[in-house]
Amino acid sequence: MIESYLPNHPNLTLINIADDPVDLTGKQNALRHGIEYCKGEFVLNTDADCIVPPKWAESIVSRFADDIGLLIAIPLTHARGEKASWLTRVQSLDLAFLLNSAIAAAGWKRPASCIGNNFAYRRAAFDEVGGYEGMGFALTEDAELIRMIDKRTDWEIGCAQMPETVIVTQPARTWTQFYRQRARWILGGKDTHAFAVQLLKFMLGYHILLIALPWMMIWMPSMRLPGAAALAAKFVMDFLLSWQAATRLGRKDILTAFVPFVVYFVWYGSLLGLATMVDRDIEWKGQVYKRKR
Repeated sequence: MIESYLPNHPNLTLINIADDPVDLTGKQNALRHGIEYCKGEFVLNTDADCIVPPKWAESIVSRFADDIGLLIAIPLTHARGEKASWLTRVQSLDLAFLLNSAIAAAGWKRPASCIGNNFAYRRAAFDEVGGYEGMGFALTEDAELIRMIDKRTDWEIGCAQMPETVIVTQPARTWTQFYRQRARWILGGKDTHAFAVQLLKFMLGYHILLIALPWMMIWMPSMRLPGAAALAAKFVMDFLLSWQAATRLGRKDILTAFVPFVVYFVWYGSLLGLATMVDRDIEWKGQVYKRKR
């Protein structure tokens, strides 16, 4: 497929990779080889199943202040006006919500993660931490790169949170695909030991409590008022954060999925969190990886 594009796109380079280091994932190895060909000051990352807007590269590079070493941007799972299932729409809002929180954590000098299909970094910052060879095996190489740049250099972590930098990525089509994707994110993120990631343990307990609240309110009349107040507070806070994320991205249309998103977010946050406490094997791109013990 790449060869068919080469005659009409001289800016493309085809790289055949023969080696497969045991201390890197396949994606890390592919990125390592690709970056060797990069000659510019900035490296922009996206994935093969993504569609970028016309001014994506220009807009991201414009956000690099002199002290910024890495930028977080946001993917969604459907374009404006696109006919999409409710699962796809909920995933768009989920990504906007989670990455808006990740951007906030970076603003608090506690960067946690990003999505590797939409972020960028200075080549100088990347080289300073030793690149992927200096990283070693990492299931979430994007989160690990943020941690390394934050901890080992004086570069700051910034964001490119605007409509021109939003890309569209393929959603998980089935619950099995969704579980495998999010399990890799959670387990890989936990292996970075970032402070913000440690908050996931609190969120797990909080979501389990929210699931139990309706039953407690039924059987314990004294819990009805505080339980209703807790659920209402959760709904309002999640809506405000979702509104903020959607507004910044120029995509208020994704808020139509807010009600199913709230229910989905609580349940998957609980069930997925419990599952990943015991799951050690991660299937990704046809390969099975063992997480760190």
